Amino acid sequence: MFTSQQHHLIEEIFHLKGKLGRLYWHLIVQAFALSLVSIFVPIYLLTIGFSLTKIFVFMFIEWTVFALFTPLYGYLIHKIGLREVIFIRTPLFAASLFFLSMLDNNLFLLKFFYIIPVLKGFSGSIYNLSISSLFVEYMGKKKQNEKTAKLIELPKVMS
Repeated sequence: MFTSQQHHLIEEIFHLKGKLGRLYWHLIVQAFALSLVSIFVPIYLLTIGFSLTKIFVFMFIEWTVFALFTPLYGYLIHKIGLREVIFIRTPLFAASLFFLSMLDNNLFLLKFFYIIPVLKGFSGSIYNLSISSLFVEYMGKKKQNEKTAKLIELPKVMS
């Protein structure tokens, strides 16, 4: 039914699909959870008395730290490793959310309020870079897309 080359390509795709499937599932759950949290951060800041301007500055700092230091984060990922950075990211993000929850009754955190968006931006950026790198690692060879297209194309052409 299949040639040996097609059979080999099918095995590669199923192997790739398993790894990528787990990565996609992780990304879906992560994106859903973080979007739920991210919606309520500005609302929470408003309810504890922060001005809208200060909330916009909070978000600006978070996304600036996320984007501005990306080359530094890439170097960090290269030196430490992908999986280790993903493991480092979770406690950093949890700490930023914990500090955020303690913000309404902690004078130290109120004084150094902008530590929280820096932590959030840093943890988000190293996570996105490491997940993107992991995706590239799972893709394997550069010709993988070509092989997949040939595998899908050949049966259609033959019929």
